[in-house]
Amino acid sequence: MLANFSQVPSNLFPPRHIFYPPSNTHQNTIIFIHERGSTGEQLSSHLNLAVLPSDKAIYDYFPATRWVFPTAKKKYLYSPHTRSRSRNSNRPSISEWFNMESIAESELGSDKQVDHLRESASYIMRVIEDELKRVNGDPKRIFLGGIGQGMALALVVLLCTPHRFGGFVGVNGWIPFAEILKRCIERGNIDEAKRFFKWNVMIPIHQHAQNFAQSSRSAVSNERGRSQFDPQSAMLGLAMPEEVKQVPILVSHVSAKWLVVKTESTHAVYSLLQNMGFEQLTWDSSSCEQHEDDTPGYDSGGVAFSLVVPEQLECMIKYLKEIGMG
Repeated sequence: MLANFSQVPSNLFPPRHIFYPPSNTHQNTIIFIHERGSTGEQLSSHLNLAVLPSDKAIYDYFPATRWVFPTAKKKYLYSPHTRSRSRNSNRPSISEWFNMESIAESELGSDKQVDHLRESASYIMRVIEDELKRVNGDPKRIFLGGIGQGMALALVVLLCTPHRFGGFVGVNGWIPFAEILKRCIERGNIDEAKRFFKWNVMIPIHQHAQNFAQSSRSAVSNERGRSQFDPQSAMLGLAMPEEVKQVPILVSHVSAKWLVVKTESTHAVYSLLQNMGFEQLTWDSSSCEQHEDDTPGYDSGGVAFSLVVPEQLECMIKYLKEIGMG
C-alpha cells in the first residue's frame, strides 16, 4: 500500500478548470495536464477551438466524459543575473510543473527537479483521488494525459500510482531522468527502473527508511514489540502492481521545426515503457511534410500549444474512443 499522498504538504495550486460532459451522464473522467507556459483553462479553450475535419469540437466526441485541467504554479525564471535578487523583484515567471534549464536538453539540471516533481506529482495524485470519488472508485473510468512537460509529469504519476487507469495519452513530451532509467534497464535492473520515481520522487528523502516502511505497512515487530525496518518488505511495497502494466498507453509525437521536443525524446518513452513490461503500448508519429513549416497555435493571450496538427488530434480522439472513453 502506498503512502497517503493527500497528506503531503504543499502550497495551494491554482483552481482546476473543469469541462463538464455535454450530456447529463457522467461515465468517465480524463485528467489532462498542460505543457510548460500555459494553464489548464488555456488548454481547455485551445482544445475546444481546435480545427478538426469533422467541424466538431473534441469534447463532442466524448459526451459522457468530464475533462479536468489542473494548472501548475508560476515559478520565477532564474538566470545568473537574477538569482541573487529578492523574490519581490520584477523577475519574469512562467507556469511550469517543475523547473527546467532546457526543454531541448531535458536532462540538464535534473538534480534540481526532484522537489518540484514531488510537489506536482503529489498534487496530481490528489486530483486523481478526488475524481475517483465521482466514478464510484473505479480507476478504469479515469484517464490520464499530458502534453509536453505535462506528459512528463503524467508519466511520473503513472509509474507511481497503484491504479489501473482506463488509459493514458502522452503527446509531444518526454520522461524525466530518461538516461538514468535507460542505464538501469541496460544493466538488467528492470525493477529498479520501475520503482525509480516512487523511491526518488514520491517519497520525501527524510522518509526513505522507517517512515515509508510504516506508511506502507511493511514494518515487522521485533522481540520487544517495536517496529523494525525490513528493507525487503519496503522494496515489495515499491513494486509496480501488475495491473498497472495493463494500462492502454498512446505515445504520440509530431515532427515540426518549431517543436523543441524531438521525436527521439518522445520515442524513448515508448521504448522505456516497453522494457518495463507495459503490454498495451501504441506509438504514433505524424511526420507529414506539410506540417514541417507550421507554427504552433496561439490563444488570445499569446500562449503557444504544440497540439495543433489535425492528424495528431484525430489519432488521440480515435485512440481514446477505442479504449472506451465515451
